Amino acid sequence: MAPPSSPTVWRRWLALELKRLREESGLKQREAGNRCGWSGARLSYIESAKQDVREDDLDELLPLYEVPEERWSDYYEAAERSRERGWWERYQRDTPGYRPLFFGLEQGASVIQTYEPSVVPGLLQTSDYAQALMRRDVWPRTDQEVARIVALRHERQKILVRDDPPDYQAVMDEAVLHHLAGDRSIMANQLEHILEMSELPNVTIRLVPFERGAHTYSATNFVIFDFAMEPDAMVAYAELRDEVIYREEQQNIKGFVLAFHNLWQTALEVDDSRALLRALSKEYTKT
Repeated sequence: MAPPSSPTVWRRWLALELKRLREESGLKQREAGNRCGWSGARLSYIESAKQDVREDDLDELLPLYEVPEERWSDYYEAAERSRERGWWERYQRDTPGYRPLFFGLEQGASVIQTYEPSVVPGLLQTSDYAQALMRRDVWPRTDQEVARIVALRHERQKILVRDDPPDYQAVMDEAVLHHLAGDRSIMANQLEHILEMSELPNVTIRLVPFERGAHTYSATNFVIFDFAMEPDAMVAYAELRDEVIYREEQQNIKGFVLAFHNLWQTALEVDDSRALLRALSKEYTKT
């Protein structure tokens, strides 16, 4: 197995794999649960990754599904890894309840595709830019709260430069570069940082300029996560002011995939995007 670096992704993989094994064995969920001597919705919770899988669960399920013993170690390893604590959990009190799932998916994804219509994506933000955004939020935050949120963002960004980084593809509207966060110096530094990040071999950044006109998807930002381990599939995430949307069913993800493809085709090529970034950065440094 190609191990992900996130317990969230281990849990998802194990849940999906156990569901696949049950279906291949021809057993209904209730029937499999009954054969294990379980009652209620226990197997449902396991297969939806809402409940940790214990070793004694696997002791029951793997023989039931007639999994060859030489493959059992993969499942026991996944169960152990899935119960580890992600580093982001220490920031849990500083973030809404839906965010730990997002962080776990982000840290374990092999491909991340993101679209932003109004602000720089979190994985590309400088600390000063992030602080300026926090100061402008409708919810007041103390200096300590702002510092912890910025620290969390900095920790997340390390995935782009780790030994096994994801393939990161970002599309931004040109408007992102004109929405002032803080002062002009902060914006100039932020654009320079985006340029530096775009030089990484695993990072591709493309801009949709004003001159390309209106496009088919400009309502909100969204992220698509893809994973290296089969049968784990894509997850799409969209964020509104007071609501977030997670989509895992393939028929519901298709719209996000098509939208990103359309935006990717509409955007400038990489070199032209860099040229636009350089030009606007110079504008911000003018006195």
